[in-house]
Amino acid sequence: VPISCPSYFIHFGSSSSSSKTLTVNVSTGGSISSSPAGISNCTDGTCAANFATGTMVSLSKQATSGYTFSGWSGACSGTGSCSASMDQSRSVTATFQNVGTKSLTVNVSVGGFVSSSPAGISNCIGGTCSANFTTGTVVSLSKKAASGYTFGGWSGACSGTGSCSVTMDQAKSVTATFQPSVTSQLLRNTSFSDAYAYWEQSGNGAYITTTLSKYRTSPGYAFFGASSFGTPINSASGYLAQTVSVPSTAVSVSLTFYTYITTEELTTSVQHDKLFVRVISGGTSYLKKTRSNLNKSSGYVGNTIDLSSFRGQTVTVRFEVLTDASLPTTFRLDDVLVTAYF
Repeated sequence: VPISCPSYFIHFGSSSSSSKTLTVNVSTGGSISSSPAGISNCTDGTCAANFATGTMVSLSKQATSGYTFSGWSGACSGTGSCSASMDQSRSVTATFQNVGTKSLTVNVSVGGFVSSSPAGISNCIGGTCSANFTTGTVVSLSKKAASGYTFGGWSGACSGTGSCSVTMDQAKSVTATFQPSVTSQLLRNTSFSDAYAYWEQSGNGAYITTTLSKYRTSPGYAFFGASSFGTPINSASGYLAQTVSVPSTAVSVSLTFYTYITTEELTTSVQHDKLFVRVISGGTSYLKKTRSNLNKSSGYVGNTIDLSSFRGQTVTVRFEVLTDASLPTTFRLDDVLVTAYF
């Protein structure tokens, strides 16, 4: 007699899982995402996702402000790209490092305001402002003059009157100077085109020419440390001076002038020959600047002196030369201005 037996179907599963786990550990300061999707913006902790066995998973990193990526460890290494083949469960650690901040200080005179990009300093006006920026950030400063003022220039970490950008690799300071746009010129014959008119001359080695070359903008300049014919001499001692009344109502007053210094001296450390810039008021002489053979140049160089402390006084601006008996130095002087700003 035939015997009927029940039918059994037996399923034998695969000996390996169809997916593998990728674990990502992320330090403070950044985020990690995967491609294909699975891990998205993992930050400051541990994230995990399963991927089909054999999938090639690429991880991308993004540092937050104030941090930089310092490296992979585990299934990846170095600081470049990270791709892991999911032929087994894997773990990757991403480490970010705090790069710190540096302080930018901005000093702004009365008459305008300064702002930064990226943000941090906004409409800083008539005083001092500061902000911290991530180390290495390039900060651009913009300036705007108020009504009745003009921008006079940058100083500190920037210079000139154009754009100002600073790299914050260390703490830095920038000064923005604004000037009243209404001015009055106090000196006369400022470029010496009228020879000695309005200028007092004394001693030897201090003269004015309207015929020799090497003037700055127009024929005429003063020279020191040379004969009246322009020949360099030793042991020069003389001066050129002009007296002006400084208005008490001025907001500020400045003395500007240009020097072109040539010398036969070879030293790079000893001031043999000197040109003194003095302001004399009430019988007292104030030494405001000294130029010497050490300041030799290939052309005219600008100089500025603040005379605001002399407002309301009658002062004499005097350029005085004193050279020794060694090798000669010639000091050329041009475009001398005493400007009052209102």
